[in-house]
Amino acid sequence: MNKKRLKSYLNMSVFLGGVINFFLILIIGVFSKEIYNYIMTGICSVIPVLIFSVPVIIELNNYGRIRLKKAILFLIIFVIISFGFGTLIEVLINKVFNVDICKIGRMENTLYNTLIGVIIGNIINNIYSSVIKK
Repeated sequence: MNKKRLKSYLNMSVFLGGVINFFLILIIGVFSKEIYNYIMTGICSVIPVLIFSVPVIIELNNYGRIRLKKAILFLIIFVIISFGFGTLIEVLINKVFNVDICKIGRMENTLYNTLIGVIIGNIINNIYSSVIKK
């Protein structure tokens, strides 16, 4: 897979992941308990990873460049890592900067969780693409 094609998948995952995260959090709107916000940030980190990896796995599998079992195993591992990092970053920001997530307005909370989720998802996508190419 060439770099231009891979970059287009990364851009698609950032854009679609951001839109899906934004509307998901806006609809669910959880900020009554901190633990729900941690879980939602973890989920927001997972969505861009899934949006990126599924088309990449399908395309590479069509050309026979990867083993499907290995790619799916790595996908599961990176989804778990992404969820963990999303939750961990949210906990660290909450504890280190003493930000009370429950007192932030709904729109700010939505933008905040979306941004963190997309950034972490993009970092994990770059790592995943380098691992799956090998």
